[in-house]
Amino acid sequence: MSSLVGLLLLLAGFAVLVQTFAWIARAVERRAASASACPPAPLPAEEEAPQPSLGVILQGANYGLVLGVLACLLFKVWPPLMVSLSAAGIGFSGRTLVQGWRRYEVLVYRALAGLALSLVSVALHYLNLTGQLPDLGRLAGG
Repeated sequence: MSSLVGLLLLLAGFAVLVQTFAWIARAVERRAASASACPPAPLPAEEEAPQPSLGVILQGANYGLVLGVLACLLFKVWPPLMVSLSAAGIGFSGRTLVQGWRRYEVLVYRALAGLALSLVSVALHYLNLTGQLPDLGRLAGG
């Protein structure tokens, strides 16, 4: 029964992937058609890339914190997926820490907590994989 559910989930994921590729292809086609209709405007000589606002940086910190908490709470559910949550949490939190420090000279504590939780979840995955993590049910008296 579980193999049937896994196969259905795999097929659903593949369908979403194909739909996403088709959507991106249509968007690129529309952009190319609109770009060929009008000539590009000349760019100014020294135009800087827009810098992210502090709100955008805090949003990345929130993502990193939520992903770190989820990765720590759900590390026993499906380890390969939860390791990817840990990696995403490390990425969001690390980027937020770097951007906050470089642009605003601010240490974003939410990003620091998210990075710590994501790193702890990686350690939990390692302990679970090597069998060094005891069964939590037996420790709780169950």
